[in-house]
Amino acid sequence: MAAQQTTAPSSPRNSELTLQNQVGYNNEKSDLEEGTTQPEPPAAPAGSGTPDGGLTAWLVVLGAWCTSFCSFGWINSVGAFQEYYQNDLLKQYSSSTIAWIPSLQIFFIMGMGPIIGKLYDSYGPRWLIFVGSFMHVFGIMMASISTEYYQILLSQGVCSAIGVSAIFQPGKPYPALHMKPANMFSPIDDSWMV
Repeated sequence: MAAQQTTAPSSPRNSELTLQNQVGYNNEKSDLEEGTTQPEPPAAPAGSGTPDGGLTAWLVVLGAWCTSFCSFGWINSVGAFQEYYQNDLLKQYSSSTIAWIPSLQIFFIMGMGPIIGKLYDSYGPRWLIFVGSFMHVFGIMMASISTEYYQILLSQGVCSAIGVSAIFQPGKPYPALHMKPANMFSPIDDSWMV
């Protein structure tokens, strides 16, 4: 024992003997020593993998959050619009008649999903968000100069709502295309999914 501690291995053979004397040393040769290699797993088809883009992927998640923020913020503001219309602009109409404006608005925001989804598949999210932003701003601008019930119904309840839907709907699936599920909320044990 004392000889092992004082003498340093002078050759690879002595080094190997020293390692063999250690507890738990495995005498089996590695694949590299035997000259064989393990078969590599088959490569995934091109375009089938999730492009985990690091910063780019997280910026996509942030952008999707922003689209949800603006669309649900618009839905949450219906009470303020309803009160303004009842007390000032549309006094002559009942509250149930005025409620058609936010009802149509919410219907179009959520109900346009299949149509916006088809457009998303055909053209991608960029044009949808661009056109949706234009329609949303145009609808708000037209609502600001409207004086009649039908004008507000069409501008805010239909035009602006379709624009918000075109902004909101592409934001739902797009982060999943840029993030691996295990990276979104790590650590996740997905071994049960096999």
